[in-house]
Amino acid sequence: MKKLFFTSSMLLFLMTQFAMSGSIEVNDPNLMKQAIDFLNTSADFDTMYLTVPGGVYTTHDTLFYEIKTPITILAKPGLEEKPIITHSDDSTSVLEMFRIYNSLTVEGVIFDGGREETHGLKYALRVGNSPDESISAKKGLNIILRNCEFNNFAKNKDYVSGEGHALYFLKNINTVGKVLIENCSFDNISDEAIRMTETEKYATTRCLDTLIVRNSTFTNINAECVRFYADTDVNTEDAYVLVENCTVNNSAPRFCYIKNNAGTQVRNIIITNGRLSTKRLDRNDYTFEVQGVGSTLSHCDTLNLAFDPVTKREDVFRATKSAEKDAESMWGFDPLQADPANGDFTLLPGSHAYYSGNEGQALGDLNWATNEPTVIPFFMTVEGNGSITYNPVKDGQCYDPGTVVTMTAVPDSGWSFSGWSGDIAGGENPATVTVDAAKTITATFTEGGTGVNRASTLPINYDLGQNYPNPFNPSTTIPFALKKSGKVKLEVFDILGRKVATVINGRYEAGAHRIFFSGAHLAAGVYVYRLSTAEFTAAKKMTFVK
Repeated sequence: MKKLFFTSSMLLFLMTQFAMSGSIEVNDPNLMKQAIDFLNTSADFDTMYLTVPGGVYTTHDTLFYEIKTPITILAKPGLEEKPIITHSDDSTSVLEMFRIYNSLTVEGVIFDGGREETHGLKYALRVGNSPDESISAKKGLNIILRNCEFNNFAKNKDYVSGEGHALYFLKNINTVGKVLIENCSFDNISDEAIRMTETEKYATTRCLDTLIVRNSTFTNINAECVRFYADTDVNTEDAYVLVENCTVNNSAPRFCYIKNNAGTQVRNIIITNGRLSTKRLDRNDYTFEVQGVGSTLSHCDTLNLAFDPVTKREDVFRATKSAEKDAESMWGFDPLQADPANGDFTLLPGSHAYYSGNEGQALGDLNWATNEPTVIPFFMTVEGNGSITYNPVKDGQCYDPGTVVTMTAVPDSGWSFSGWSGDIAGGENPATVTVDAAKTITATFTEGGTGVNRASTLPINYDLGQNYPNPFNPSTTIPFALKKSGKVKLEVFDILGRKVATVINGRYEAGAHRIFFSGAHLAAGVYVYRLSTAEFTAAKKMTFVK
């Protein structure tokens, strides 16, 4: 195995044993650019380890760092402090830290654009062709960012009105592969933290295949935390976009704007203590917007937000162009964070953010969900068309122990309440339960009894719809329609025909149905889901990504 040590006077090549072949160690922080340039030209090495705890890795060169070949940059395991990467161009001409033409993986480092060694960088990472177009961004390149911090990006250190971004896509970027941002933090960014918006201006079909932002924290962001555009052609396939488990504090109103992208999922978000943007004055109007068929917005908690004077509270969570919003999981309770004013967003044991995520996990960046919760989960599902009211109001998906809860089932027009099942049973309405242990309760509603002509609302054919979102991670919704009541089986098979899940197996009423399926236990890949009734069988493919 090979390992290289960089010293301040020379590059010393040594053959030695190491945990990974093709790697170098960078022991002198002043040789950051030389190390990257070496990896760009070496056929045998593709990984560098930064070894100095808290070391400021930089260069005075007048060119940004270029990623021309697949490169991995890692903090050496066991460091007490994360290494810091910056750029110290003395001429003030360099505005970006990295220009990315090929795949890049970075783990365990700090990108800092505002240190005293720099004049104030505008970009941490820019994906695109070289300025003279002599180097093109490689189709299918991947960007993996884990356990990284992005701090202080503003041109000339103007954090009020300057531009600054952590990740920025340039024009004509067509079909990057995956961008995965996980367990990262973004602080003091003077514009959008993550921006991929040139698809409309430059007629790009799809700038990437997959964007996942999860378990990340954003503080003091002066525009959107995530701003992403798909193209305007509804006939082209859109990207898989998942934004989940993020914590946001002291930032401009818009957490995310995902435009024209079908199948987007935004969920499990905590946003607190908002402020108006000083850079984008026209964007002080809402917090979320997702667009397109199959796009969903759910399981979010917001507290102390700020908007322009004309914004209506009911307009700040937007699902447009056939996207869907789960209004019942859009909360406004205090998440009980330890010390948000000083950057400690740890959820206290009594926080109702515990258990309130889409699959019963906590809301927000899960790196802050470290206490043993004292609250008790209280999960309610509804079969049929109706809703439940609670007294006292249920903040999130839990109650304080010992709470006595009165539940009232409210059927929609044309439906009636049939009864409770699970941890309580019977048809009493309202019903009362004491929260002394975790509760899972189902309220069932059936059609009929109000004079509505039920037959006129039934489907005329059987149908199995395409799951959405697709690809999915880890959950998706499968729609189907029944023209007659009867026994229904919905099964999932792997590509070799082996059954991996039975989603439903029981009697369903005639009508349109949507079934939630979680693939968390599955390996990534292509699967087939099959619907079977006495008179109808159909199957479709779906793709699970991780």
